[in-house]
Amino acid sequence: KLKHLEEETKTKYNVKLLESQSKIAIMEEKLKRQSEILEDTKSIEELLKKKTGDVSVYKGKLDEKYIETCIKEIINQDFIVENTGKINQMDIIVRHKVTPFRIGIECKDKKELTKTDMTKFIRDKTTNKFDRSIFISNCEIKGILTCENTVKTIKDETYIYTKDQLFLRAVLQHYFCSLDL
Repeated sequence: KLKHLEEETKTKYNVKLLESQSKIAIMEEKLKRQSEILEDTKSIEELLKKKTGDVSVYKGKLDEKYIETCIKEIINQDFIVENTGKINQMDIIVRHKVTPFRIGIECKDKKELTKTDMTKFIRDKTTNKFDRSIFISNCEIKGILTCENTVKTIKDETYIYTKDQLFLRAVLQHYFCSLDL
């Protein structure tokens, strides 16, 4: 009986230990995500300090950082969000951890889009072989979207025209929740 009781106690202890380790792993993951959000928030605050007047570089970086932060909060653990800052790529890349699936996101915070902006978007999508792509603009996307707070998908390209952060967040949440991988 004593040996049976000892084994039963050991088993219960091991089960409790595994449960505790699992809870610790979940808490560590949450802490990691919160740390990332804190770092992103610090970056946004720094960019907000620099955003004075019409300096498009800082406005663009602030816009990208906000969108990157939104996506990190929305997507699940299966994806990685990158803001590479490299030339001839999209502003933000979302890639699946297991499959080769990638989404390129281009952000434009301008008074008016140029033909070059659209050409670059298509070129970067094609050159980098993104599975899907998103073009987010705070102004009209001629020939595609003329009304504010609208979205249009053409094949594997999604276009969003909005100045409303709540609308943008809702669209991105719907987009990423609708992915079928």
